[in-house]
Amino acid sequence: MSLKEKIFSDLNSALKSREENRVLVLKLLKNSIQNKEKEIHQELKDEEVIKVLLSESKQRKDSMEQFKKGNRDDLVAKEAKELEFIENYLPEMKSEE
Repeated sequence: MSLKEKIFSDLNSALKSREENRVLVLKLLKNSIQNKEKEIHQELKDEEVIKVLLSESKQRKDSMEQFKKGNRDDLVAKEAKELEFIENYLPEMKSEE
């Protein structure tokens, strides 16, 4: 099963089990993947899906940084939770050591 298929499958599972936070993040990932496919006019391979996930992950980290500066701990927590869901689909990154 490809990474894209796994995300889509997990979205269906989350919808059935009514996990609102997970559904929101997975729908966002699904839309990002589909938008990228429309942009390049072909289906994404796992490596390309990972790039989309890394982009979404970076957006969450940037948002968290901005919300911390604005003392919005509620939004920091929300972004952190979304980031956690996204990182579940990313391969383990090697440390710089």
